[in-house]
Amino acid sequence: MKYSQKYSCNWESLPLFKGWLQPSLKKKNRAYCKACDCELNAKKSKLEKHAGGQKHKTNVSSAAKQPTLLSMSFARGHSPLDKEVKKGEIKLAAFVAEYNLPMSIMTHLTQLIKSVCSDSEIAKYIACSRNKTTAILKKVIGEASKEELVSNLKTQKFSIIVDESTDKGCTKHLCLLARLIQGGKANDVFLGLVPVQERSAQSLYDSVVKVFVDNGIPYKENMIGFASDGANAMMSSRLMTDVPNLFIMKCICHSFHLCASYACMTLPRVVEQLARDVYNYFMSSPKRLSEVEEFQDFVKSDSLSLQAVVCRVLEQYDATLSERIVAAEKTLQISYEIYLGGKVTAAIAQNTHGLSQPNVEEFLKRCLNFLIEMFKHLRLIDSKVVLKKSEPSIAPLVSLLPGIIEENKLNEIDNEWRLLWNTDLEVDDSIDTERLWQTVQLLKESFQQLTT
Repeated sequence: MKYSQKYSCNWESLPLFKGWLQPSLKKKNRAYCKACDCELNAKKSKLEKHAGGQKHKTNVSSAAKQPTLLSMSFARGHSPLDKEVKKGEIKLAAFVAEYNLPMSIMTHLTQLIKSVCSDSEIAKYIACSRNKTTAILKKVIGEASKEELVSNLKTQKFSIIVDESTDKGCTKHLCLLARLIQGGKANDVFLGLVPVQERSAQSLYDSVVKVFVDNGIPYKENMIGFASDGANAMMSSRLMTDVPNLFIMKCICHSFHLCASYACMTLPRVVEQLARDVYNYFMSSPKRLSEVEEFQDFVKSDSLSLQAVVCRVLEQYDATLSERIVAAEKTLQISYEIYLGGKVTAAIAQNTHGLSQPNVEEFLKRCLNFLIEMFKHLRLIDSKVVLKKSEPSIAPLVSLLPGIIEENKLNEIDNEWRLLWNTDLEVDDSIDTERLWQTVQLLKESFQQLTT
């Protein structure tokens, strides 16, 4: 009778078989090699022969270098060192994104950090190449930031700024930014990049609303402003149907330009013409430009651009203007008086300007109209106006914002404004508007905590 050798568990403790030998799950007279993934006869001589083979030796060596699940950081119980390494990798990825650096830099940056900080245990274990950096930005930082932003949009007022991509790809994208208050400061935060197939008003409207619906954002209650590039398709009336008091703003830069241009219409036309004449007089002649550049180099002045002309006309009038500039001769005194500084005030007080009284009054009236046109309503929240406590009510401004303040809360807001009158903010008079309202917000939060 032929004898059939059965598998012996004692073989697993022998140095030659340790780590790779185990019993077969199919037959009792068979053995299994984990390194080679194969079945063997359960005979010691056969197993010894297999262990001496080159293929088996290579597989065992490779398996020894392969990390196991138990050796990985998440299986080791998140040691303090593992957590610090992960923090370091996240900070490096955030640094690359913040300063718009190429992802490929991470392959060399991590090696540089290890070389410079050779005595650091954290630097030793940092492994963050291009692919891992991209994954961290998309799956970790990006997702966490979006979750925080969506949570804020669900509970507070916000505005949306949208614009289409200008690339030549087959698929256009709609970029969405949300403007909201974070830490007492107005911030613009990236909300999403939405692919759009059509540029119709309905398609763009559906794309924007889908972002709100998918994330559970109550846009009909919390959205108060919408800004876009001014195209008819973008300025969809459908959003105003959903949000009746929605404030619509076209291109912000163009809107500011139009506001400034309209306000400047209250000033004499010759003021702008003077600046343009000065600019054109020099820039149209290489000889004159060379002469003025030589003079500017002598007095260490800035270059002559159209914007610089407005600021330099008064400073360099006698040195740069020629008698051949007719507009300059006719508007000499007006040019000096468009800046309402200390010198202008002194000239009016001492009557050294050479103008008749009606002309002076007309001048002051035009300047006043200019300022009123620009800051007629927003001046109420300017830091200087607030600290002077010269405005008894904020209702004129608040009444223009029905989408933010409900009518039944006008008295409550006005009472807060009156309370601010009687509060010593203990701030410097030179504080800017944004920092002043941050201080007021912190003061309000502290007061609410005390009362609750």
